Amino acid sequence: MTELTPKVGLPFPSENKDHYFPEIESNQLAIDSALFAAREDRNLVFLSEGIFTFSAISGLLTWSQAINILVPTTGRLLVIAAGSVSLQNGDVAYVNLVRGSTIGATLSVVRAAQVPSTDAAFMLAFRFGTKVYFNNGRVISDGEVGTVLSTSSLAGVVPTPPTIYVDAGAMVVTNAAKITAANTLVKASSASSLLAPCVGFVSSKPSAGQAIIQSSGDLGGFVGLLPSGRYFLGAAGTITLTPPSLPADLGSGKVIQRVGVARTATTLLILIDPLFVVL
Repeated sequence: MTELTPKVGLPFPSENKDHYFPEIESNQLAIDSALFAAREDRNLVFLSEGIFTFSAISGLLTWSQAINILVPTTGRLLVIAAGSVSLQNGDVAYVNLVRGSTIGATLSVVRAAQVPSTDAAFMLAFRFGTKVYFNNGRVISDGEVGTVLSTSSLAGVVPTPPTIYVDAGAMVVTNAAKITAANTLVKASSASSLLAPCVGFVSSKPSAGQAIIQSSGDLGGFVGLLPSGRYFLGAAGTITLTPPSLPADLGSGKVIQRVGVARTATTLLILIDPLFVVL
């Protein structure tokens, strides 16, 4: 007979049971799954530039754009389509993650009175009274409007205007950029540490000699990206799936720097690693 632990139901063999290997194996696999889920949850990055609204009367929490969940442990991107969920007081909104997968997936939001005790369940938000509390610590109140899953602020706070840089590299939108002097940009490149690191991507051009860069979140305008592909700094303002490597580039001075994950063929989720390796 197999016994179960009282909290999370881990299996173990009953006292004096013969041939207990299957229960021991099942126990170890269950522990492995639970530890992997806990490790993965601690490292998830989830965000959306979509507008969130909440009505305490109807209980409806609505978001206008997809919620993206990046899983750094395997490099995949999970997507929750724009939509809504009805939350009564005490309800949670959660998704069932695809654990350990190396490909992207589309998830659905589930409403429940509590988060299930499963390895896959991951809470997004919780309603208490007239407020909804999100996993990243943000809160949205009844009638409030804002982008709570990004670096943007809730409505009512005036955002800081973007910095306009001098474009010293004849750059175009989506080019990887490096700061060379005060408020001056050139194309970043993996060819040399002198041309790194990438600090962001050109998101707009106020004029031919000016540029505004974006250092996080989704940026469109790319061509031919591989969805869910992990991208690195490439040559002269570009990005690549195949960075410099050992032993071929040992001693070349070339740079390896992670810069993002493709959400679609034209959109990059910018996730710049501030550290880079010089070969």
